[in-house]
Amino acid sequence: MSISEAKSTLAPTAGVTRPGRIKIGELARKTGKTPRALHLYEEMGLLVPSARTEGGFRLYGPDEVARVYWITKLQDIGFSLPQIQSLLGTVAASQTAPEAMNSVRELFRGKLDDTRAQVTRLLQLERDLSESLAYLEGCRLCQEPAKPDACTNCISERRSDEPTPSLVVGIHRKPGAEPVARPCAIETAASGGRLADLSSRTSDLSPRTSAPDLSARTSGPELAARPGEFAARPAERSAAPTEPEGTFP
Repeated sequence: MSISEAKSTLAPTAGVTRPGRIKIGELARKTGKTPRALHLYEEMGLLVPSARTEGGFRLYGPDEVARVYWITKLQDIGFSLPQIQSLLGTVAASQTAPEAMNSVRELFRGKLDDTRAQVTRLLQLERDLSESLAYLEGCRLCQEPAKPDACTNCISERRSDEPTPSLVVGIHRKPGAEPVARPCAIETAASGGRLADLSSRTSDLSPRTSAPDLSARTSGPELAARPGEFAARPAERSAAPTEPEGTFP
């Protein structure tokens, strides 16, 4: 039944409100909702007034109060209003009651799995908070006169074998601290550090032609056997004809 059909079937009551029926303002105060939210429920077909006064004011009975509480509970477990609307539509479209309840059961089973996973996360968060509070209780006895930066490397004997909780370790990190980059060999050499490492890495970069090798190539018997050939070359270059200065073709 549509909303318009539901409104047309509401019989106007007398000027005095019947016992057990309340107006929208009282329904809002009783359920903790706003009149605007209740009007939205009615627009979406989630809530239908049980009757109206002769002046056209909506009236709600116990069933409507229970429906508003039901909507609130579904919202608490993660249902949105469109999902609640779809759920009611699925139930209304079912041919039999078992079919309708099967759809509801599958939907609630999925929400139960989600809720259990959320409970697990909340329990872990509870443990983290308890460990952090127990750790921070030890800071009450701290007499360190330094600034809070000293907390990044606490040297208290009480902390020697006590790991820092995960919720506290982020506080102890210095604001704006960047991860220390590993310098390369050239940078360390320029800064005067790790020279031995640099020399060991560059030891394989020696010239392919060393000084002894070069001297061997220039002092072999083959060159010694032909001294006249190399000596004649400068003479040949000097004997080459040259054009007189100032002569142009």
